[in-house]
Amino acid sequence: MDERTIEIFATGEKIGFLKTRNDTDGRFLEFIQTLPNKRGGFIPEHVHMDIDETYIILEGKTTYSVNGVHHTAEAGETIFIPAKTPHINPYNEDGSKTLVLRRTLTPELGIELFYRKQYQLANAN
Repeated sequence: MDERTIEIFATGEKIGFLKTRNDTDGRFLEFIQTLPNKRGGFIPEHVHMDIDETYIILEGKTTYSVNGVHHTAEAGETIFIPAKTPHINPYNEDGSKTLVLRRTLTPELGIELFYRKQYQLANAN
C-alpha cells in the first residue's frame, strides 16, 4: 500500500488520497473513502466550525443527517455540508453493498493527519 492509501485492516475501510494538504497548500483535502459491505462508518452528530464538506456518492446508498433531519442519497448524488452545520457524516447503514464516497474538505486544517492517526490506531489493536 502506498502513502496515498490507508486502510483499517479489520474492517476493510479505506481512504485513497487524491489531493493532500501538501498538494493544495492546505486549501482543501480530497479523497475516496470506501466503506465495505457491512454496517459501519457511523460518526455521531458533530460540527466543523471552519470546514465545508462535500460528498459525491460514487457507489451504494447512504444515510446522513443535516441539522437533525435524516436523509438518504445514492450513487450520482452530491451532499454539501457547510461549516457550522450540525451533521452526521454519510455512513453505510444498510450494509448490503459497499459505499464509496468522493470527499472534499475545505480548507484542510489537519484532517489528513487526523485520518492517518485514526487508521494507524485502529490497526494497532
